Amino acid sequence: MRTHRAGELRPDHIGEQVTLCGWVASRRDHGGVVFIDLRDVEGLVQVVIDPSSTSGVDPHTLRAEFVLRVEGTVRERPEGTVNPALPTGEIEVVARAVEVLNEAAPPPIPIDERTEADEVLRLRYRYLDLRGERLQRNLRMRAVVNRVLRSELDERGFVEVNRAASMRSHRARSCSSSCSWSEASIATTRSRDVCATRTLAQTVSRASSHSSTSR
Repeated sequence: MRTHRAGELRPDHIGEQVTLCGWVASRRDHGGVVFIDLRDVEGLVQVVIDPSSTSGVDPHTLRAEFVLRVEGTVRERPEGTVNPALPTGEIEVVARAVEVLNEAAPPPIPIDERTEADEVLRLRYRYLDLRGERLQRNLRMRAVVNRVLRSELDERGFVEVNRAASMRSHRARSCSSSCSWSEASIATTRSRDVCATRTLAQTVSRASSHSSTSR
């Protein structure tokens, strides 16, 4: 389906043939040649579509949030068009084939976080709002932290206990979380709480640094 993520392309990939999949973040028509920003979980990359040399869909019919599969070649951006604000700002992908995997109606809220939208609308269309860069970054960081927490607590003998949300015991009423760690394990490791907390914080910090570096 794909060979690379859109946001991971760099000058080292210049000259390579790539296949990308992602959402249309924006489209710009410059006298026949169409430029689109293709977005995926790793970021944005500019795709250049010349209808005279690209097979597949007419690029003038593409709209925001269409899901595309693009085949093309990575090249250096022409002088004066480099975008230092983007990690992929030094390169672009010249498309030779574009396929629409899924069409989309015009979104009721802007996915671009630079454009303000009513908070009520954002909450109503939360599934679209979550596609924004900031919330995507938060979700991925949360996943990293949860993975590290579970791994550390498991290594220290804690047992995760999931309980039904409808449970009406005294213990369920006294805890607002949907899961807890077994009291037996907590009791046997209470004396190591301070050390465990310090080690856990350091591990989460390393995971966070590694996640940021890998971007």
